[in-house]
Amino acid sequence: MTYKDKVILYLLKRSDIADNDFNEHLQFIRYHKVDEVDYLELIIKKVRKDITAEILRDLMNLLKV
Repeated sequence: MTYKDKVILYLLKRSDIADNDFNEHLQFIRYHKVDEVDYLELIIKKVRKDITAEILRDLMNLLKV
């Protein structure tokens, strides 16, 4: 496995973790009484998910995979 493959796998794993974390928090909000802090956490998780996906997409374009 080359270094390039390891970087791609790492980023894919981080992207999946960010997606799962966002979806879990979204499910939590749907079924619990929430406050402003919960909504702020949701915004942070969404931004983290989006930026991870954007970085992955940019690196895939750079690596031409």
